[in-house]
Amino acid sequence: MVALLIKLKLRLLRNGLRNNTAQVVMLVLGVVFALYLAAGGVALLVSLRWAPVDTATNVLVVGGAVLTLAWAIVFRCLAFGVDENPRPQQVRPVARDQPAAGTRPARWSAWSGCPGWPPP
Repeated sequence: MVALLIKLKLRLLRNGLRNNTAQVVMLVLGVVFALYLAAGGVALLVSLRWAPVDTATNVLVVGGAVLTLAWAIVFRCLAFGVDENPRPQQVRPVARDQPAAGTRPARWSAWSGCPGWPPP
């Protein structure tokens, strides 16, 4: 399942970048910047090897907290409303029995405690 989702995500990325050189350039710059930040993080962790244990512990705890807060705040602000498909979602008519049929296996697995039992 994970392999399928990764394959679909990569296909979306490839199709999105197909005819847009500006997006390809920005993607490459983003990857280079991410590798630069990762190398800096690894260098920091290696340099903490020779620091006293208390100092290394404090740096790791505070650094982890700052990274978590930065991810929670900055990422949410920058990625709010971002969608790979800029067209509005199309509303499709759904028959009344379709959602009920789709939730039936979930109800059965919750009832039995075993995923997919009883078989449909």
